[in-house]
Amino acid sequence: MRFWNKKLNGWRAITGSDDRINMSSRSNPRAFYNCRDKAELYEWLSVCDCLAGDYVLFVRNTDDETLYIDNISLGTDSNNLFYVHNVTGNATGSTIIGSNPNLSSDNEPTGAFKGNGAVTGISSAFKSRPKRVAANTSGDLSIQGCIILSTGDAIAVQAMQAARVEVAITGYYE
Repeated sequence: MRFWNKKLNGWRAITGSDDRINMSSRSNPRAFYNCRDKAELYEWLSVCDCLAGDYVLFVRNTDDETLYIDNISLGTDSNNLFYVHNVTGNATGSTIIGSNPNLSSDNEPTGAFKGNGAVTGISSAFKSRPKRVAANTSGDLSIQGCIILSTGDAIAVQAMQAARVEVAITGYYE
């Protein structure tokens, strides 16, 4: 197999020791391999009755590793609009314990996780596009690892209408 090498400004050949190219690829999402191989995929779930504008779930990474948010699942008993905000402050509310879907592991997430409380320090640095969810349904805000929380970074999910809501955030450390 030949390829154009920009650095050397010319065609080069790829060969292995037996004149075959040896390539591999991964076809599953990163979250799958992180759960299976490192047992560091976690889910945080908050179920509560909230008022309009309440912050339903707060996640702060305090680990040395980066926390990648893979998915945010949103459910509601009435038509609702949800936002995800960057947070520079803190949160009150009930403590949320993260669960590890790799049941052969006793790994636990490192961070501060709160449900249905007040949040200070809402930053305008990041606010997700709104996610509309119809009454008695759920929907995913598919992030696929694109919300990246370094040590000390935090996000909060806000519900814009008073309702009974369920918010689940799935993420992994790398």
